[in-house]
Amino acid sequence: MPRRDSRRIPNHSCVPAALMVIAIAACSNGTSPVGRCTAVPSIAIEVTVRDSVSGAVLADSAFGTVVTPTYQDSLRQLNDSVLRGGTQLGTYTVTVRRPSYADWIESGVRVSKTGDCGNVLPAELEARLVRAP
Repeated sequence: MPRRDSRRIPNHSCVPAALMVIAIAACSNGTSPVGRCTAVPSIAIEVTVRDSVSGAVLADSAFGTVVTPTYQDSLRQLNDSVLRGGTQLGTYTVTVRRPSYADWIESGVRVSKTGDCGNVLPAELEARLVRAP
């Protein structure tokens, strides 16, 4: 009985290999594999909040809003330095407030990019808050 060479790939395995090449090509084109986009969040605005003089992070007791002509949302604290809010594409006015500081307002913040899964990618801002007199 002839010995079989275990290093040789049988012919029927080239069909799955061809499908793998197609899947890899699809992923490299920026399309996502089916089922990988179910939990990708949309965040429109991320604001790092700092003291204008010391540079210390101040998001711990800051709050604010993000507003377009047709949409409004609150900024929520992500961590000690970042607030985030909004879920839609558009042009925003962003307001950050914190006790003992003057309000920080930035208008015309354009959010126009989406990720591979169709989720909104955030505009990243830095709010340098000035102490109120």
